[in-house]
Amino acid sequence: MYLFVGTYTMTVPHVTGKSDGVQVYWFDGDSRKLRFASKFMGVDNPSYLTLHPNGRFLFTANEATSDGGAGLVSAFVVDGDQLIWLNSQPATGAAPCYVSTNGRFLFAANYGGGSVAVYPIDKNGRLQPASHHIQHHGHGPNPDRQEAPHAHCILPTPDGRFILAVDLGIDQVAAYRLTNDGQLEPAATIATSPGSGPRHLIFHPNGRFAYLLHELTPTLTAYAYEPDGLILRPLQTVTTVPADYRGENYGADLHLEPNGHFLYTSNRGHDSLARFACDPASGLLTPLGHTPTGGKFPRGFAIAPNGRFLLAANQNSDNITLFQLDSTNGQLTPISQTACATPVCLKFQP
Repeated sequence: MYLFVGTYTMTVPHVTGKSDGVQVYWFDGDSRKLRFASKFMGVDNPSYLTLHPNGRFLFTANEATSDGGAGLVSAFVVDGDQLIWLNSQPATGAAPCYVSTNGRFLFAANYGGGSVAVYPIDKNGRLQPASHHIQHHGHGPNPDRQEAPHAHCILPTPDGRFILAVDLGIDQVAAYRLTNDGQLEPAATIATSPGSGPRHLIFHPNGRFAYLLHELTPTLTAYAYEPDGLILRPLQTVTTVPADYRGENYGADLHLEPNGHFLYTSNRGHDSLARFACDPASGLLTPLGHTPTGGKFPRGFAIAPNGRFLLAANQNSDNITLFQLDSTNGQLTPISQTACATPVCLKFQP
């Protein structure tokens, strides 16, 4: 299967970019090897990726451009191990950092601009101009990181009833309804713990629970998804680093293995993957420990569709670590490391 790697190609305030575009690797689960296949060099800072449900189209958030622009969202055709650029649209706010899709629309979160946007996707995978843009407002208690809104994630709920936008700068998850013509209608606002800086949200495969990772505090919150009620009702908050750890740390990414029995989060600073058992009946988490990622400042990671492998992108040591994932106990066993300049986002082709 193919693994697509988002990278930083330019230096921005928080990353010294060393790469030259979207990297494509071939992953062979039988031989347990990751092999470079190709790259697309025509976009700057493709720091986040998402694939269309049909696997034929790839979309990127281009966090900044070489001419000093605010950023772009871009569309590609996946042709074997090659990416063919289709088109790009300007971001509706500074520093787009996250994209997701329901197949009909692309949703983008603009970190620097503190806003979210919707882009229609035509039948050939091309992005149309933004159909809607919503600006968030407010600030949080952290004067360095929460002086203004900073949208960091946007995704549809599994049942398609809502679009949820996570904003690190104002400690909120905003729920919107999506109209047929790509407009976002405010539905509810879910407040998170002040100063926590919510970053990324995922749903359990059964659609009943959601998990929100915070960046500014080392915490992870489990929610019950209640589309006819609170939308997200908090169940539990757990820590993502050891109790005796006193160093700097920033939560980055989180994923569940396909069966929904184990959840993992990446820790930048502690440089580890936190492991949790997940009860599919209650949604509650049980900490299982931490696994070093074999590199510095791990950001994005991906779990293979068969649930047998996990790959972690170590941003500041320029490598990707491959782990064997034991689906009986959630343990991770390191297998190998592959050099890759400034890797920050990993996506398997569905």
